[in-house]
Amino acid sequence: MGTASVSFLPANASRKKLILSNNTNQDLYIDFDATASVADHAIKIPKKSASGFIATYELEDYTGAVSGIWQAAGTGAALIREMIG
Repeated sequence: MGTASVSFLPANASRKKLILSNNTNQDLYIDFDATASVADHAIKIPKKSASGFIATYELEDYTGAVSGIWQAAGTGAALIREMIG
C-alpha cells in the first residue's frame, strides 16, 4: 500500500454487490472511477482500530470502476469482495 491511486476493480456489468474493507494502519479513500485522491474521493474508510476492528463499506448495484488511495504509506491491505450474479 502506498500513496498512489490504485485500481481495485474495473467496471463489471455482472456485479451485484461490493464489499470494501480497510485492514491497514492508514485511512483509505475510495472513489468510483479510475482514479482516487485524498482531496477528491467518494468515501473514506477508517484505518484498522487499535482493538483490531476493520471498517467495512458495502455497496449494492454499482457496476462501475473502483479505485482507492491511502492517506500515507503504511502496512496492511484493502480487502475487496465482488459478488457477481
